[in-house]
This record gives sequence, structure tokens and C-alpha cells, in this order.
Amino acid sequence: MKCILLFLAVLLCGPMPAAAGNPFLRAEEQAPFVVAHGGCKHLFPENTMVAFDGAVALGVDMLEMDVRLTADGVLVTHHDDTLRRTSDGEGPIIGYTLEELGRFNFGAKFAGLEKSYPYRDRKVRITTLEEVLLKYGAMKRMFIEIKGEGEEGMRCAGKLAELLRRTATEDRVLVSAFDDRIVRHFRKVSQGRVQTAMGRRHIRRFVVLSKMGLGFLWCGKHRSMQIPLRSGKTRLDRPSIVRTARRKGISVYYWTVNKTEDMRRLAALGVDGVITDRPDRLPGEWVRTSAD
Repeated sequence: MKCILLFLAVLLCGPMPAAAGNPFLRAEEQAPFVVAHGGCKHLFPENTMVAFDGAVALGVDMLEMDVRLTADGVLVTHHDDTLRRTSDGEGPIIGYTLEELGRFNFGAKFAGLEKSYPYRDRKVRITTLEEVLLKYGAMKRMFIEIKGEGEEGMRCAGKLAELLRRTATEDRVLVSAFDDRIVRHFRKVSQGRVQTAMGRRHIRRFVVLSKMGLGFLWCGKHRSMQIPLRSGKTRLDRPSIVRTARRKGISVYYWTVNKTEDMRRLAALGVDGVITDRPDRLPGEWVRTSAD
């Protein structure tokens, strides 16, 4: 029966993607790639140039960031839909133009490890995605997560595809969104020239098939998955998931991995990378890698 299912899978899915064409897969002899979550948001004001500069100085392999649209259609690196949690402003990001957002301090609420709020009196301005791409696009690969739902998310996807073309960084980034429809729309408007990660629904299907030993049935164009360590009480850092992904040429990155022991355990599983707020906690035996 399993042979029949495998034969059908080959017919329906076609050949498996070649691992050699996926730069987000790590080589066997390498340590996992280290991805700075929001620019290491426990160490620096998240999703700001201060954070990205700090993460690069620490030697991370890749930068991770969230993007949203302003009222005047500019892509900025920001996680929440409102200003409240990270800045001294109020209201939705999309309710302000980029110029208006320049009034606020996006480091105002950052406490830091010592809870000293080091940027409360040192203004940190909002960062545009274009700034990050122009400064680090040739140096570091990037994970870009589209925020916003519905029409806002679709518009964000279109703007992102256009910006990546204009800055010649289509081959340097991996794009994701929780909503599979937004990922699918991005693939369409980017004409498949940019790697994408699975959305929430596709990840759920992949995990279920892997746990049932039916991972060979997986069909999909996505070359990566970004997955939490747990979903509720269910652990997702399972050998079957990583093994299935490896066979399919799909890179696997776990988030948010801030404990050294978790990093070591994931390395032993063969994951491609860890998305972390604390690259200062990397295992001492990890040999630094390069994402290029």
C-alpha cells in the first residue's frame, strides 16, 4: 500500500526539488544558521536599524524582520499593527505616513537586559525595508514576514515584490506570512522568483503527514518552513518533521530559540537554523557559518 501511495505521490508532485538550489539549507558539516529575530529583540529595539546593526555586529548569519505598510504605501519593519508596544506613540501603523511616523521614538519601550530603558532619551526612528535591503541586502540573507491581513496583507505582498525587484534582492530573501493566501498571492506577483516559506495551514498539514509516516505524500512549492518549538502542549521539534523536510529539500528553522540547550538539541536533529533573540547564547562549539 505504501508503495502505491509513493508512486501516486511521484505522479502528482513530480520530482523532489534539488537541495543544491536552496541556499537556506545548511551543509551537513555546518552548524545551523543563526537568524536574528527582529534583529535580536531582547538585545536591541526590535525591527529597527539599531537592532539590525547590532545583530550584524554580533555575527549572525541572517536577519529576520516583519513588514507593514504606512498610510502612504511605504514598507516599514514593524511587528505589531499599532505603535503602542514599542514606541511612545499610539494608533495603527497604517494610519500614519512615513513622515508622521518620524515623530515617534521606537526605542522608548525597550527595557534591555538590565531593565534600564537605554533608548528612552535616545530617539530610535522607524526603519523602512528599503533601507535595510540597501544596507545589508548584499551582505546578509533575510527572512521577511508579511504582516497585516486581508486587503492590507495583499497590498503589502505586492509592494514587497516590487521593492525586491527594484533593489535586486529577490535571490537574497525568504518571504513568509501566517496566512497561506497572502503567501500564494506573493508568489504570483513575484512570478515565483523569490523563495517562500509555508503558511500556517501548510505547516499543519506537513506536520500531520510527517507524524503519520506519510511525509512522502507532501506536495508544495515552498522551499522552507519556520516552525515553533511547541504548539500548545505538543512539541514540534521532532525528528520525523526534520527528516521529511530534508528528503523534500525543504529548509527547517525553529523559533524562538533562546536557550543554549535547545540550540544544541536542534543542531543534533539536523535543523537548518534557529531564529533567536539571543545570539549571545550560542553554543561555544558552534563554528560560525556564512549564509552566502
